[in-house]
Amino acid sequence: MQKSAKRLAIVGAGVAGLTLAQRMQSAGWSVTLIEKARGPGGRLSTRRRDGGQFDHGAQYFTARTEAFAREISGWAREGWVEQWNGSFYRWLDSRLEPDPVDRPRWVGVPRMSGLTRALSAGLTIVTSSRVESLIRKDAAWAVHTESGEIHDGFDWVVLTCPGPQALALAPSGSPVAERAQQLNYAPCWAAMVESGADFIPEYDGLRLEHPILAWVARDSSKPGRPDGCRWVVHASAEWTEANIDATGEDVARCMREAFEAVTGVQPTSVTVHRWLYALASNDGGTGSCIDPTQSLGLCGDALLGGRVEDAWLSAHHLAKSLLAIEQT
Repeated sequence: MQKSAKRLAIVGAGVAGLTLAQRMQSAGWSVTLIEKARGPGGRLSTRRRDGGQFDHGAQYFTARTEAFAREISGWAREGWVEQWNGSFYRWLDSRLEPDPVDRPRWVGVPRMSGLTRALSAGLTIVTSSRVESLIRKDAAWAVHTESGEIHDGFDWVVLTCPGPQALALAPSGSPVAERAQQLNYAPCWAAMVESGADFIPEYDGLRLEHPILAWVARDSSKPGRPDGCRWVVHASAEWTEANIDATGEDVARCMREAFEAVTGVQPTSVTVHRWLYALASNDGGTGSCIDPTQSLGLCGDALLGGRVEDAWLSAHHLAKSLLAIEQT
């Protein structure tokens, strides 16, 4: 008799969730991703507004390992990513200094979320569905959502959502709950700015040591983007933390004033978004966590350091563990 396929539920459809799903599905597992947003992507997301678009989360990604560099090369051949050959500078003590490129900067095309859309091909994804609880009964998992949906009959559940959200779902005492509790994040206010084309600074990306701002990017300079002058501005973690509960109007005003003062660009519109779990810090722990007694796993960028590459590596780390357990 042929052995039935293992059923896996993955909470979260960012890079880690999509990578894990593709890996496990190719190994013959039946996989369902459950995502609270309207589509896959996580922080590789793009906000569309008035015919324009903004990569308001992750700005680009690089490869530090040979394995991920090979993966990116494959994505480039498929036309999912292109190298962002922009002009990059640092702003320090009100001075501009070149910011040398030590490795290629890659972006999804025609927007950052274009990559995760491509990675989601062939996968079963339930969107606009926030997971409320996990219930284990008779060696099977059921995933309950806030809207009252129940997805059940899973042999395994893997959490790829941020640590605090994973902690709220994992059973108390599970190694997964303990690992999730160790993960640390800093928040980030992001501003999406439109401007005229009468003045464009010499840089496409600018890292700053500034009381308010940490990053300024001419988003429309990335390859494959529509015409126009669109900017993405990230506030520093410290300023965001101090203004975490400020109104969107107040944040937009402060970030607009700082952006104008630094760049000389006059915005025509500013919209802000708050990322609560934007910047993960590496605690030196393992690349993923697994609880074989309860068939529960945890992976994501925060387990290795917060980069897109870390999400990809963490997913492969967990996939290897899952396959090893089920083959014994």
